[in-house]
Amino acid sequence: MLDKNSTTSLFLQIEADIKNNIDNGVYIAGDKLPTEIELMEFYNVSRITIRRAIDDLTKEGILIKKQGKGTFIKEKKIQRKIPN
Repeated sequence: MLDKNSTTSLFLQIEADIKNNIDNGVYIAGDKLPTEIELMEFYNVSRITIRRAIDDLTKEGILIKKQGKGTFIKEKKIQRKIPN
């Protein structure tokens, strides 16, 4: 859970927690992330804090926003080098 006494910003702690949940299979590619309101209640933070975390994860390519549908876990692209 979040440490409100930590020197690390709350939105960064939320980002780390969401990434950890993805790594541990709580969320898998294609899953819909809970709504902003649900995340606000779960983490007990303001909407702006949730939005900052979601926006940063979207910019990193971890999440994808779909207008009118929600925010989803983005598929990881597999990169392979093709031998010559």
